[in-house]
Amino acid sequence: MKIRIFAVGRNGSGPEYDLTTDYMRRATITGKGIGVNKIEIIEIDDRKQKSFNELGKFLLKKRETLKKMISLDVRGKLLTSESFAELFSSYANEKVNEICFFIGGPDGLPTDILQNVNLSVSFGRMTYPHQLLRAMLLEQIYRATTIISRHPYHRS
Repeated sequence: MKIRIFAVGRNGSGPEYDLTTDYMRRATITGKGIGVNKIEIIEIDDRKQKSFNELGKFLLKKRETLKKMISLDVRGKLLTSESFAELFSSYANEKVNEICFFIGGPDGLPTDILQNVNLSVSFGRMTYPHQLLRAMLLEQIYRATTIISRHPYHRS
C-alpha cells in the first residue's frame, strides 16, 4: 500500500520539516509490517495555480489512480488514534493499493475535493499551519502502524 500526502504549500527547512521527516521515516519502517511500501509528500504550490478551483481540478485528476481519498478538514470527523488505526487496518485487509490524504492551504481545500473524498477527518476545531499538520498526520500514521503491529509506542 502506498500513502501519498498532497499538501498545499512548501515545507522548507526547520523544525517542522525535521519532525515530518522523522515521522515519515518511522512510519515507513513500522508500516512495512502491515503492507505500507511507500510514503510520499507531494507539495502543491498554490501560487502557481491559476485559481483555487484549478487546484481542485488538478487534485481530482489524481483520483483516477487512487483507491481511498481522505481530506483533513476542520469540519471532518473526529477520530481517536485507535479508530484511525482501525481504518488503516481495514484498508490493509481490503488490499487497498493507495491511500491519499489532502491537506489544504490557508483557504482550506476546494469544495470539489471535499465532496469527492471517501472520508474527511478533523484534527480538532482549531486551525493549524500546514507544515505542522503534515507532522501531526505522519505521527498518527506512525502511531497507527504501531497500534496494528502491537508495538509499545502507543499506550491506551
